[in-house]
Amino acid sequence: ERIRLQVTGNNLTDEIGLTEGNPRIIGGQGTGVPIRTTITSFGPTLLSKVLGLNATQESSLGLIFHFADKQGLALLDLKDLRAVIQHLVSDEGKAELKALGGLSSATAGVILRELIAFEDQGADVFFGEPEFDTADLLRVADDGRGIVTCLELPAVQQRPQLFSTFLMWLLADLFQDLPEVGDVDKPKLVFFFDEAHLLFADATKAFLEAVTRTVRLIRSKGVGIVFITQSPTDVPDEVLAQLGSRVQHALRAHTPADAANLKKAVSTFPTSPLDLSEVLASLGTGQAVVSVLDEKGRPAPVAPVMVDAPASVMGPGKPETVQALVSGSAIAGKYATAVDNESAYEILAKRLTEQNAAEAAAKAQAEADAAAKAAADAGLTLVADEGLVIENAGLTEWLAGVLERCAQYGVWGAALGPLGIVLHRAANTLDAMHGHRTSRYARFGWAAARLDDLLGWVPARATVLATASAVPL
Repeated sequence: ERIRLQVTGNNLTDEIGLTEGNPRIIGGQGTGVPIRTTITSFGPTLLSKVLGLNATQESSLGLIFHFADKQGLALLDLKDLRAVIQHLVSDEGKAELKALGGLSSATAGVILRELIAFEDQGADVFFGEPEFDTADLLRVADDGRGIVTCLELPAVQQRPQLFSTFLMWLLADLFQDLPEVGDVDKPKLVFFFDEAHLLFADATKAFLEAVTRTVRLIRSKGVGIVFITQSPTDVPDEVLAQLGSRVQHALRAHTPADAANLKKAVSTFPTSPLDLSEVLASLGTGQAVVSVLDEKGRPAPVAPVMVDAPASVMGPGKPETVQALVSGSAIAGKYATAVDNESAYEILAKRLTEQNAAEAAAKAQAEADAAAKAAADAGLTLVADEGLVIENAGLTEWLAGVLERCAQYGVWGAALGPLGIVLHRAANTLDAMHGHRTSRYARFGWAAARLDDLLGWVPARATVLATASAVPL
């Protein structure tokens, strides 16, 4: 006799049957409440697994996170992490890179390339703020019933790495935050992963290890996990071995490969008096065979059952229905709008701008100082008509020198006429050209300087006497 397995739904909405719908989308693409997390919360260990880094590169990534934390550089999104790495390998950050010790420029370059490839898959929209609080998955309605949350990644088959990244973070975050509850009668939370073959297609070893470990341990946190796929072979053996209950719909054997998969599926069921090969191949719509664990954790005998269809529409919800559920969600306002707070990218960009401005100002000052020095070395050379060279002299001193020469020319011109002016000019020129300037003509220069001083002594005293006599007593 077949057993009837009843699966009932809440027919509170004609389309989906949710008490309070929470369609959520990973990274903000599509219709729903965006789910994001920060690079800091994701952590270097999990990010290294997603990027496929080796042990050395993982350790280096940890050093980068440590440096950012010590420098007060918040890592909120991928551009923040890229900015920190680019700073460390730049000329400005070479000293800080050297201080880190274990981080080489080559390793930093590898991490940067992996980040760019990761970002090309659309991972940039998954990282940022506001950060999703996984506790919101555990909310209940006012009447105590749980709230169904639908998580979606549009075009998941084109971005498997992003989906596995999200899943690794979500399970790790729940495992860290939820307390141990032991063997409870009813789980706090149950995950249903539809189209699980997409989840495990081309999955990395690190991802399989994380899922296997989480499935094995998270049950003690009161969390259940259900993988939904067409064939048991779609789920890796190490993950499949951790599952307790099983609902298997029809398996057809149209090809030799299908027959081999059918045989493998039968071998994974507990021993049964039923001819499962025949039963599985003959099941119709709404029929399945079920294997569950009894109260002592032992596999119960395999039983064929009839599955009641859910009391809601079997198909996608209409866009307007989904939009209405999103708009009416109690947490839509909390996560709907992305926030780009000041973080490592903005801080480093500001530092670079200030540094460039300071360097430009220093360069301009250096050029001004060099020009001033060149002008000083050149002596601001001013040559009077009479051949006087003024070096680093002020205007007052220059005018005094010009008046002195004019007085000397005037005295000797009055005394000897034009010949006196010519003789004084000749003595002055000999002094300017040779007086105390070269060792070769030292004696001649000394004589020329003394002659110039003598010719200037008489006019100077005459000028003083004339000035003194012109001043009224």
